[in-house]
Amino acid sequence: MFVFSGSYGVINPDFSFDNAKILNSEKIASILNLSSIAAAVLITFILLKKKYFKSLINVLLIVTLSLSSVFIYNISTINRDFSSMLKTEQNYIEETPDKGIQEVFSINNTGGKNVVVIMLDRALGGLTGEIFKHNPEFLERMSGFTWYPNTVSFNGHTLLGAPPLFGGYDYSPMNMNKRDDISLEDKHNESLLMMPRIFLENGYSVITTDPRTDYSSKVSGSGLFSEYPEIKTENLIGKYSDMWISENIGKSSYSSGMNEILKEYLLTFSLFRISPNFTRNIIYDKGRWLKPLKTGLPTRFINSFSVLDYLPELTAFNSKKNTFSMMVNDSVHEPRILDIYAKDKF
Repeated sequence: MFVFSGSYGVINPDFSFDNAKILNSEKIASILNLSSIAAAVLITFILLKKKYFKSLINVLLIVTLSLSSVFIYNISTINRDFSSMLKTEQNYIEETPDKGIQEVFSINNTGGKNVVVIMLDRALGGLTGEIFKHNPEFLERMSGFTWYPNTVSFNGHTLLGAPPLFGGYDYSPMNMNKRDDISLEDKHNESLLMMPRIFLENGYSVITTDPRTDYSSKVSGSGLFSEYPEIKTENLIGKYSDMWISENIGKSSYSSGMNEILKEYLLTFSLFRISPNFTRNIIYDKGRWLKPLKTGLPTRFINSFSVLDYLPELTAFNSKKNTFSMMVNDSVHEPRILDIYAKDKF
């Protein structure tokens, strides 16, 4: 476990890996892992045959006692963090009204101006042409929009790619590094505030949803707008997941709460951690964790996609002012072929 633990990048709260391809073990690593297992079994057999049973027990006892402090520390840390996560999740649930879908976005359809920014994390702009090619009817619906194909992100990761998207060239990695007297968090906050603040100062009605500073936590960083009470903020990601699951998948076959997810997958994940590296991809089973009834749709995907699916219900056309709406969404961060799961809907 310690020698061949592996480095598998980010694992999401629903026990799905951001990049499952790295679970495929290289041949040399598999051979080394298999050889080490064979060597351990052989050494144990030799020690037992030569009646070194007591010595073996003593060695195992010393190792166990040595690792006990590590185990106790890890258990304490996990319990503390898990309690904090449950509290955060409970607070998030309590803030969610049990009144169905509420209108959040307000559009002016009486001649005013409407600016809408939808940040789809990990979206591939280069595929836009292919989308239009295979969906001509979609291209017709985009009449009046402008596609800029000659664009590229400043970075391959959201952490450094998002600030210049929201704040412009002043927040490119190079320019942010020039201001070394300001923390990275403050610079991220500045970039997220840039467009909402400018449009607010120009008389627009402004709303921003799920603006996150660390791009990883479930609950957004809407508190950074506290100095601008006129800017409306909402946390939509995950708000309507249970409703969407009930309508499209069936609640009985899906676990969405943190506590339920841990109870369902933690044991299998523990088996994954201690298993040989060449068996881990089999145990992971494309995110199903050897559970054939799992839908295959990650919680993180549903949390975001449900917002896009309910956009018609979330949008009203009653604003008397010009409007600016900015949304962060992670749907394409976890790409899935939806018609496999709900052919009648998708």
